[in-house]
Amino acid sequence: MRIAYRLIITCIPLALGACAAAIYYPVAQCSGPVSRVEVLRQMPPEGTYRTCGSIRIDAGGLASDETTLRAVTDEARKYGANAVVIMKNPSPEFTLALGYSRQGNAVAIRKINP
Repeated sequence: MRIAYRLIITCIPLALGACAAAIYYPVAQCSGPVSRVEVLRQMPPEGTYRTCGSIRIDAGGLASDETTLRAVTDEARKYGANAVVIMKNPSPEFTLALGYSRQGNAVAIRKINP
């Protein structure tokens, strides 16, 4: 029993450290079917996209880039965005308030002529 308790106490922080969340803040309504969300590192030329919203990225320090970006693109897809622009890269870092974590920002956009 004691070993199982220690195992649970040890595994819970590891499991939580490997998850990622993306919180969407709408700016304008975007709609239409979206099959794939493209990840960009800079805004496309003016006039070729519509801003749908912003996304706050919160992830545990053990979350992989793939897990983190999947959370962001899944959230953007729900609201009709077909691309996200990473504005602040969610690279792992240590802070006193949050410990080892990933935080970043992205802009969800709808490219007009993808």
